[in-house]
Amino acid sequence: MKTRLRILAAVFALTAAACGGGTPAATDPAAPADDTTSPPASGPQIAPASFQYHYDDVVEYALTLDQTLTMRADGDASGFGDGRYELPVEMEADVRADLTLRYETSPGPDPGTTTVRLTSEVTNLVVEGTINGEPAADTDMAQLGPTTLPPVDVTVIVDERGNVVEIESSGEDLGALFGGLGSLENLGTSRLGRPVGPAFPEEPVGVGDTWTETTETEGPEGPIVTRATHTVVGTDVVAGRDVLVVESVYETDGFSFDFTDFLRGFLEGFSDAAGEAGAPDEGELQDMLEQLVFRIDVAPTTSTVTSWFDPERGLVVEADGNDDTGMAMQFQGPNEETGAMERLDVDMSITQSVSYRLLGPGA
Repeated sequence: MKTRLRILAAVFALTAAACGGGTPAATDPAAPADDTTSPPASGPQIAPASFQYHYDDVVEYALTLDQTLTMRADGDASGFGDGRYELPVEMEADVRADLTLRYETSPGPDPGTTTVRLTSEVTNLVVEGTINGEPAADTDMAQLGPTTLPPVDVTVIVDERGNVVEIESSGEDLGALFGGLGSLENLGTSRLGRPVGPAFPEEPVGVGDTWTETTETEGPEGPIVTRATHTVVGTDVVAGRDVLVVESVYETDGFSFDFTDFLRGFLEGFSDAAGEAGAPDEGELQDMLEQLVFRIDVAPTTSTVTSWFDPERGLVVEADGNDDTGMAMQFQGPNEETGAMERLDVDMSITQSVSYRLLGPGA
């Protein structure tokens, strides 16, 4: 059972850390909406324009990430946390991190596109938390929750207006193994795997204008739809540069990942490879496989991002984002020692804020 619980823990930790490639199946072009608001009285005057992004060879952002994760596990699985915890277990973890996010850019495959490789480096990480209301040691947190941040290593192709044309992750993670889990990497404000900033429409926009876009990302059970609404709420001055202030709201549908068939194949192959005396016969094995359940459900998510965009520089110079994510896991499988079926239910919520600050020239 411990072997299988480690697999579950790894998958669930990746899910939690991601909720951040997949390839967008379809994107509706960003289009201005009819509703507008009156421009604010203060702030520099920036004329409406058809804004575009302009990337240097290398662009770097300093990021600050604050994340609170709460989890409740219940059921009758005896191997939870390597057997050190009796269910139910309640955990809360506070993660604070400083990162450098680096964009390495080159011309894209088509005119007007740019290829961007995004990589991250964690410069400071603090994880604190409680288990069943008591302060948790690092080793305990490592058993039940994330104590590290998975590195970003994603290559994307974007057009000049900020639309993502294609995304591919490094492929050396569980997202590749489980087929589709990587599509979590670019949801909500935790989408560190895509360049920061709103996708602008082809039509000119200015203070008070609103436009929308809809993106479908491939998932294992159908497309995952994200609807974004962007509004230029005003102008500002950042580090002596006149910038647009854009507020964006991203609404992502709930979706599910059912790994039951994968787990059945894994256990069937594991049983065949073991060849141990006393292993279940074919009938017992089939009965056990039919009782297996391994499913993750992600709740609908609403994320907000405020971006300070420098039209002359063609880059976001600062951004702040917030999102809340909820998910649940259902697992039923055999105990490794007794063979009896055990159940594990996990409910998790993640509240996250992330801020960006452009480094280097133009900052």
